[in-house]
Parts: sequence; structure tokens; C-alpha cells
Amino acid sequence: FEYGGWRVWIDTLSILHGRITKEDYYRKVNQMVENMKDNDEDE
Repeated sequence: FEYGGWRVWIDTLSILHGRITKEDYYRKVNQMVENMKDNDEDE
């Protein structure tokens, strides 16, 4: 719940605010991927 909800929340906020740039988006995606790798055991 934590990570899935967190990703959706961040994505929603970014879309609603409309201030996100491609660079920021890819940076966040990278962080998400790293987090998923680190927490792979939870899945």
C-alpha cells in the first residue's frame, strides 16, 4: 500500500499542479525504480 499509493499520490499531485518538467519526471521515475529494486522483497 505504501509504495503503490505513494507513487499514485506523487503522480496525481504532479499532474494536477502541471509544473512537472520532463527532466523532473524522469528523475522521479528513476527514484521510483530504485525504490522498487530496494524493496523488491516486499512484492
